[in-house]
Amino acid sequence: MDADVTSPSPHVDAAVHALVEQERAERIARQALVVALGQSALCGLDPADVTTAGLATLVDGLAVDRGVAVVLAPDGGLRCEAAVGMGPLA
Repeated sequence: MDADVTSPSPHVDAAVHALVEQERAERIARQALVVALGQSALCGLDPADVTTAGLATLVDGLAVDRGVAVVLAPDGGLRCEAAVGMGPLA
């Protein structure tokens, strides 16, 4: 008798389930970070502190080494509003 090739093996099902659960946990963690950032903004923190916290959240969430938030200056140039993880450039 031939094996049923239409249903995946239990190992594949377990691997897919584990991946789905991992992605779900990561999504929930990201949502919690956004909620915390929103709460800090609503608590009356200084906008510069909220910007720095948001940038730190992005840097961590994107798993990058550095982040810079810039704003448009009155003269049309860019001004650094916040920087996170800015060590010496290699």
